Amino acid sequence: MEQKRSVGCALAHFVLCLSALEKERRIIMRVNGKEMPLESVQTLEEFLLGEGYHLKHIAVERNGQIAPKQEYGQIILSEADTLEIVSFVGGG
Repeated sequence: MEQKRSVGCALAHFVLCLSALEKERRIIMRVNGKEMPLESVQTLEEFLLGEGYHLKHIAVERNGQIAPKQEYGQIILSEADTLEIVSFVGGG
């Protein structure tokens, strides 16, 4: 009986430690040459809107490829991503 309790306690401790590590782990990607942490898993569109970008006025390169605007809501960001965000400014 004591051995089962010991195994149960060890398993519970492991789960708590794993949960704490997961909370501490943040996704860090590169945006315009700088490291940027993400608080949670999110789409490119969520990230851009959260950072205050106007989607009609930007172009995004993700990992060396232009990201189509119609796919911003389906692209899930990861720490392997490198983004270059270019804003278009009118004028003459």
